[in-house]
Amino acid sequence: MGTTSLRDLRNLLEYQDEIDASVRRGIELINCGGSVQDAFDDLHKTLSELSNVPVAVQQNAVAKIHNAKADKDRADADAVGDAASAAEISALLNHGKRRPL
Repeated sequence: MGTTSLRDLRNLLEYQDEIDASVRRGIELINCGGSVQDAFDDLHKTLSELSNVPVAVQQNAVAKIHNAKADKDRADADAVGDAASAAEISALLNHGKRRPL
């Protein structure tokens, strides 16, 4: 392995920390109800500040944000379903407690 390859590897490792930090910020933003576009904007800004980031690394970072959004959507849907089920059960239980006047 030549010195150019070692330098590229070292740069990639340094970049990976910055990219991972941007992905974490994006995931936190999504989990707190922020927009996916803001998460992608932050990632794009980070990637544009770095040079020679391999396409595979960029695609992996984008995929992580997409997956975080999908996970958040599933969790939100589950929460809505759970709340609807609880409301339905409560309504059924309360209906049985009513007595005619």
